[in-house]
Amino acid sequence: MKNSTIIFTPTLLALLVYPTIGAAVSPWFGEEDDKSISVTYVKESFDEIWKANTKGPLGGGNSIDQQTLWLRYEDHLDDDMAYSIITGWTKSEFGAATRGDFDGRADSLIDLKYLLYDEFSSEKSYPTVSVRAGITIAGTYPLSSAGNPHSPGDRADGVETSLLLGRMLSNNFSVFGEFGYRYRNNDVPNDLFYNVGVSYQFENGLRLDSLYVVSEGQSGTDIGKPGFSPAEFEKLREDRSLVDIGLFYPIVENQFLGLNYAKVIDGRNTGKSDILSLTYAYGFTDF
Repeated sequence: MKNSTIIFTPTLLALLVYPTIGAAVSPWFGEEDDKSISVTYVKESFDEIWKANTKGPLGGGNSIDQQTLWLRYEDHLDDDMAYSIITGWTKSEFGAATRGDFDGRADSLIDLKYLLYDEFSSEKSYPTVSVRAGITIAGTYPLSSAGNPHSPGDRADGVETSLLLGRMLSNNFSVFGEFGYRYRNNDVPNDLFYNVGVSYQFENGLRLDSLYVVSEGQSGTDIGKPGFSPAEFEKLREDRSLVDIGLFYPIVENQFLGLNYAKVIDGRNTGKSDILSLTYAYGFTDF
């Protein structure tokens, strides 16, 4: 796509906020040698949880809080191929835990994306279509254990792939979506995931994004059911559906600030989380 501003519009920054839940990746591309770096701070907390499909309080007046600092780098190798690297540091806190807080390097992702069809390459009204493949590298934080029935993540290696679609309906309004599958080792259940979203950019450059994200575990145990162990939360069958609203503003031509609020609205063996995130992104091109 011959438009370098697509590095940030309309949906790339959505990924920066949600590396832990497999949220949207932009189907659009910048030009060859376009690059971007970003830093995202995410705070997530909940005091209610779905045990299997039944929602209730976490208990004891406790809550689980998690903070993550994500770093992301993306490089467009060509007009139709790009790769990205996402890594960061995470920490979770639980008042009832007996072994203190859990922290360490978060699960990292190396991603390769390829453009199959560019909606701007002809006058036909087909959407932009891309595919992506990624490798997850397990983090270094402790897993759940006796006395600490929580963990910042599943700490498992894996691979994933997805199909991406997007359509610019006007200069200001776009729609997009993704459908994919994630495989992980160490008996962590695989995930089917998908998302849909819309984006509107105002004349002053401010952009409003709305996103619906779903991740569905394909196997695993339920909390409190036969086969469940409090020391193996990563082996639960976890489903998660959330909605997100994000605002992104260009502070200068190639630098953006983003603010997102997301809420988990339905789930299985997961917390009813509120998620707040702040993002700074910088785009550049080699000369």
